[in-house]
Amino acid sequence: VAPENVPPLLPSEPFDHRQTWDVKWFQSGMEFKGSQRSNGSTFAVNVKIKEVNFSSGDCCGFMTVNSISEEIRQLNTFFTGEIIGKHHSFHTNKWGATEFVDRKHWRKFKQFQPYLMDFGVGSIKYDQINYDTCVFMRWKERFLVEDHKQTSVRGASFAGFYYVCYDYESEEINGFYYHKDSDWFQTLELWKFRNSDLVQTTFHIR
Repeated sequence: VAPENVPPLLPSEPFDHRQTWDVKWFQSGMEFKGSQRSNGSTFAVNVKIKEVNFSSGDCCGFMTVNSISEEIRQLNTFFTGEIIGKHHSFHTNKWGATEFVDRKHWRKFKQFQPYLMDFGVGSIKYDQINYDTCVFMRWKERFLVEDHKQTSVRGASFAGFYYVCYDYESEEINGFYYHKDSDWFQTLELWKFRNSDLVQTTFHIR
């Protein structure tokens, strides 16, 4: 979510990212809390991972952003994710992202450095990515949870997508929001909060 020209509104309750569980593997049921910084403002963010499927290279979940503006106190969206590997490459090829845009964003992650030299020449062996230390993903918000037919909202935008990396050692998700009409490198920082059994809700994207 990218707020549109709103004043800074900080979360009222601080979040202690040291409250983590032992399971480090990226999996269904994980919950993350943290913040997104955009246009000089900071917003509290909660992410719940509903489903992860490494076999197909897909994941999905729910994102909640708090205190975007006086009118929007909370924004809940459903997102789908692409796990970088044999099914999805580092090249986005959609959502307005060019190879230049991809390179500028992926290189922001220190975990991407082993792939940087091979990125431009297309020699990355995606079938050999084993997720030993981290998982690279793209997250694309699809619609509001309260109304799946609503794909936009006044005062905020989720027309873009996130470049994301989950690091096993730090148990932290770092991300950057991109949309061609938004400021670049809006940062997303999340820490693993707990594993939970999420309510099983089925969405059909048409």
